[in-house]
Amino acid sequence: MNKLIQFINSKVPLDEKTKEHLLSICVEKNYKKGEKLLSIGGYCNYLYFINAGLVKLSFEVDEGEFIMRFFQENILFTELESLTTNKASGYKISALEDVDCILIPYSEFEKICREIPRLALLYNKMLTMAHINMMNRISEMLESDAKARYNNFLNENIEIINRISLGDLSRYLGINQVTLSRIRKKK
Repeated sequence: MNKLIQFINSKVPLDEKTKEHLLSICVEKNYKKGEKLLSIGGYCNYLYFINAGLVKLSFEVDEGEFIMRFFQENILFTELESLTTNKASGYKISALEDVDCILIPYSEFEKICREIPRLALLYNKMLTMAHINMMNRISEMLESDAKARYNNFLNENIEIINRISLGDLSRYLGINQVTLSRIRKKK
């Protein structure tokens, strides 16, 4: 759980008592490749921190699956809509590799945030970053062509490019695999 504390301290420094309180609610969990951390129609009750592994956040469309985001090591994430509204999720979170993660029960985290405003600041920073990332993702899908989206993905995610399948990459970019192959061939 040291990686989680290091991550949080990089955003909002914590004192020892706060660290202990936070760690007391955390649960370590492992998922096998292909296993769901969250299914469509399920309820998201956790903040997730990945110690090792890679996951994707996706939803179903008529054409198949569309991938919104990939999350790798040292990232704290969640399916925000289900978590905050307590509604069934329209998304799924799937393990692309064996995943070792820490689950932070949101109901317990909320209680701690009421007691320790510094943690509420962390959550607010997470919400802000999630909003910015989502706006950037929407802009990219609406304003950029496939080649620009591919180049942007390479620039921002080079550390995971060899860890995801071409099918998942094409579903993230919103293009078919033939188009992706043509773009990659021109590189």
